[in-house]
Amino acid sequence: MTSIPKLPYFSTEDYAKGVKVSIVNVQAEGKQCTPFEVSRIVIAPNTWTPMDQHEVKECWFISSGNGLLEYDGKEPVSVGAGDVLLYDSQHSHRIYNAGVDDLVVFSLWWSDVKS
Repeated sequence: MTSIPKLPYFSTEDYAKGVKVSIVNVQAEGKQCTPFEVSRIVIAPNTWTPMDQHEVKECWFISSGNGLLEYDGKEPVSVGAGDVLLYDSQHSHRIYNAGVDDLVVFSLWWSDVKS
């Protein structure tokens, strides 16, 4: 049987009411395999994620569902499956699930290391 490079999830956590986050294990033999971290975020219908702002850069891939993205305190805009969103360091962001099914987002984040 051929093995595939499938990464497991750590346990799923209730990040906020209606928001579940599963961190992907990107380590092998205790060492980081990627220059970034990865998680899956599942947002229940009619739910906002908490506002988030951090030092790292972040990229969201919306896997399924549709919602409203609030970025840097501006008016929310519609986003949906297939959209890719990039957040620079220290820019606030959150998302609302405006659909009837779960909104699923994959998040990658990394430190912007300057050489």
